[in-house]
Amino acid sequence: MQVTDIWVYPVKSLAGQAATRARVEPWGLAGDRRWGLVDPGGHKMTALLDRRLLRLAATSDDASGAVTIRAGSRTRTVTPPTGRPVPIGGAPGASGIPAGGDVDDWISEGVGRPLRLFWQPDPASRPIPPPSAVRTGTA
Repeated sequence: MQVTDIWVYPVKSLAGQAATRARVEPWGLAGDRRWGLVDPGGHKMTALLDRRLLRLAATSDDASGAVTIRAGSRTRTVTPPTGRPVPIGGAPGASGIPAGGDVDDWISEGVGRPLRLFWQPDPASRPIPPPSAVRTGTA
């Protein structure tokens, strides 16, 4: 096997960033999918549900956990928030800390629907679906 490309997606379902190398941690690549988006009901939003998420791209700073989101020529950098994690719908046990502030409005405008950005402070706590819920296939 030969690795030809490595991509990291700091915000789940936004366009990611190519990497020349990546640190592998027990739960995956460092900085990968530590941020996510939820709809007004608190359910995780993915590009499978709304392809408009791919209008935005994200890069991360591994040292600080900050993420820079790009929508066309506009950018916004967000640092990991502090506070208590709140439940996120769609996966039992999933939780995150809302980013808050005007970044939600900024992202919502870029995508064209109301969304909230959240941070998952403990990547090891992300629930893994049971084997029966995982889709398999060949490429």
